[in-house]
Amino acid sequence: MNINIEDYFGNDVVKLNFCLKDKTISQGRIEFVGVIASNCGYSLSDVDCDEDGIDFIRLAQANVDNTTKQEKKDLLKLINNLNKRFL
Repeated sequence: MNINIEDYFGNDVVKLNFCLKDKTISQGRIEFVGVIASNCGYSLSDVDCDEDGIDFIRLAQANVDNTTKQEKKDLLKLINNLNKRFL
């Protein structure tokens, strides 16, 4: 499962690739990732398909007014929570 994380303006920040037995992105998994994201200052943007035909979940920073320090904290919290769940 691929997850792309973007800043508030849509610029790529990090791309995560989790190797899971079930490679499909189900609606339940999408909603679960959305809940994790919302608890970390991010929102679920959409599910898209890359140039290789692989589906990915896109998450975007939800608050443009964060300080750089807070942005880093939120991003690290999001990545840590996703890693805890999918690694």
